[in-house]
Amino acid sequence: PAEARQGKRIRREAQPAHWFATVSCVYMLLRALALVVGASASAEINCTFAPNECPGVSWDLTPLQQLTHSADLEVAAAAGEVPDEHFWLGVCRSPIEAGQCETLSNISDPAGLQVWRSEAGGEECAPLGSLSTAAWSMASPGNEAEGVLLSFSGGAAGRSMVVRFVCDKSIPKAVLTEATGGSLKYNLTVRAAAACPVGRCTASAGTRHTFATLLAEQEEIRLLYFEQRAKTYIEEVLVPALGISVFYYVMEFAWARRFRDQGAAGRGQIHFHLLGWLESGEPHHIISVGNSRDSVVVTPLE
Repeated sequence: PAEARQGKRIRREAQPAHWFATVSCVYMLLRALALVVGASASAEINCTFAPNECPGVSWDLTPLQQLTHSADLEVAAAAGEVPDEHFWLGVCRSPIEAGQCETLSNISDPAGLQVWRSEAGGEECAPLGSLSTAAWSMASPGNEAEGVLLSFSGGAAGRSMVVRFVCDKSIPKAVLTEATGGSLKYNLTVRAAAACPVGRCTASAGTRHTFATLLAEQEEIRLLYFEQRAKTYIEEVLVPALGISVFYYVMEFAWARRFRDQGAAGRGQIHFHLLGWLESGEPHHIISVGNSRDSVVVTPLE
């Protein structure tokens, strides 16, 4: 009946704000509950790394992991073919937002999420790898200042992700600064003070032993190295300091092992002899400077 329809319509119009507010509150409550449940059930991995090639350095990203217990890191991708593309990341753990994805492609421990707007106007998401495939490495072997990498594979449709953690003491928490890549391979960068390494990279005893052994076996390399150092010292230190205009030097050293084995005589430790002409034509003043016990005075030749 018209009166019933009108009454029903009136009732709907009389309390629209309350009805909307109630639904909104319920929705927000359910979403918050879903996020909490998702956070508590989110998969995690160990968040420390000590590279074998650098025994003196290590990373502990546990503070960043704890930071993302309550909020994911997010960054929007550069404008491209994918509409409204952005990325969610939980450090060493699955993103909380993973609980909002309708499908995770049977990946129960997503390492990160790629989210974009579908043609229908909704949001679609895809995992960027599985936590179970996590692999640590240094961004630049032997140089801890370049940061540390955490790689994941096995994502939706073959997606993979490499997260680079960079030390930035000006950022007390953490910032997901950029996301680049394509063709199902993505690179994310996180900057934070907590991403700074502890200690400095030093060569292991085994590495030092191997290096020393190689030098001992390759005498020509040692000789070439000394010659380059000596030449640099002569040209950049002695020439300007003493005012040398013309010089001649001779390298002397013990013969290589293969010649010594044949009985050839060497000249002791590697060294050089230098004969130089000073621009002034006079002995340099430092030649006449000695200590209180042994002063040397050189008289110029007539």
